[in-house]
Amino acid sequence: MSLIKTAILSIGNELLNGQVLNSNAHWLAKNIVEKGLSLNQMITIGDNEDDIVKMITQLTQHNQIIIITGGLGTTKDDKTKAAVNNFFKTTNIFIPEQAEAIKNKLIQRNKEHLFLLQQDLAYQPQNAIILNNRLGLAPALFFNLPHCKIVCLPGIPFEMKIIFKEELWQHLNPIFNLKPLRHHHFLVSGMGESQLSKLLENFENQLPKDIELAYLPHLFMTKLNLMSQNNDIHENDFQQQVEKLRILIKDNVISEDNLPFEQQVANTLIDNNLTVSVAESCTGGFLSHLFTKYQGASKFFHGSITAYNNTIKTNILKITTTDLQKFGTFSEEITSKMAISIKNLYKTDYAIATNGFMDTYIDENGKEFKGLIWISIATPNSIYSHKIPLFHDRIENIEYSSFFSLYLLQKYILTKN
Repeated sequence: MSLIKTAILSIGNELLNGQVLNSNAHWLAKNIVEKGLSLNQMITIGDNEDDIVKMITQLTQHNQIIIITGGLGTTKDDKTKAAVNNFFKTTNIFIPEQAEAIKNKLIQRNKEHLFLLQQDLAYQPQNAIILNNRLGLAPALFFNLPHCKIVCLPGIPFEMKIIFKEELWQHLNPIFNLKPLRHHHFLVSGMGESQLSKLLENFENQLPKDIELAYLPHLFMTKLNLMSQNNDIHENDFQQQVEKLRILIKDNVISEDNLPFEQQVANTLIDNNLTVSVAESCTGGFLSHLFTKYQGASKFFHGSITAYNNTIKTNILKITTTDLQKFGTFSEEITSKMAISIKNLYKTDYAIATNGFMDTYIDENGKEFKGLIWISIATPNSIYSHKIPLFHDRIENIEYSSFFSLYLLQKYILTKN
């Protein structure tokens, strides 16, 4: 079965000039591939009607599905509907059901007085199939051409995602009878991308032509994604390659789960009925943010203290000024005491403390680092501390340090169990 060629067309001047990160295209690309489609093109253009028409014309010649995001609202820079009408040589028509839906949503939000400003959303291209937008006012549009399906989604991310999940797939799946591609993910550490590539060179050379291996480095980890490029590859054939790869990298595998790493750590805590607390200094709350990104965090995360100033370390974490002067604020001893203190204060099984510099730091030997962090993990019976030099800018160092803290926590939990 040949894969369905798909294009993503993102519309908006704010995307072109860097004011807004194009998170929609990233999310769509990931979900399109997982659904079994082949992402053929990803293009961003500005709010210009002629440019939009030209691009739609080009994309329909090379793709079976085009997903357009942005430009469906009522402001002057929303050009997508006009461009689509121009492309199809059609006009908008008034849709009473759409007008009623808009009015009801505004009533529910106590904003009925805004209906006159939004009533243009009841006028939609006459050849469009309307897809409900239950989280917003602008509906999505579906055009069922014989050779190409064109979809127009709102640019607001949470509206776009829910329409893709709840509405769009009901129209596309019966047409193309899609089957998800086979994937298997390995998250590895301890080897860089180039080292892994060298190790796996012979493995990649013997892969069947419809199976490929992708390297996705992130911070100190690399995700290996083994993926079939053909829906018809037999499961046994694919799993044979998975097992070969597993044997080659077994000493460096963190997990084989495709969930975000912070969610994997959360699941480890929940599955083992464990709790954790955090005392952060230099990571400034980012580590706690990673713990609370997903629903159910209260099952394992008791809380945190951002002890950025020494007065917090002394007044709340009960670290004495004598110890601060004796060992220095950014030291193994103080970081360990932070972890033990927060663990006892919040009565958790584990605790993490972070402490150090996120910018340039010169050590006792005169060596300059872009940053340095102490990470202490308090376990039920011990305390472990790690000194880690950092080599990125401030924001990247905060992210790196927070994820490395999660990695250490995961390591100590799994080692104990």
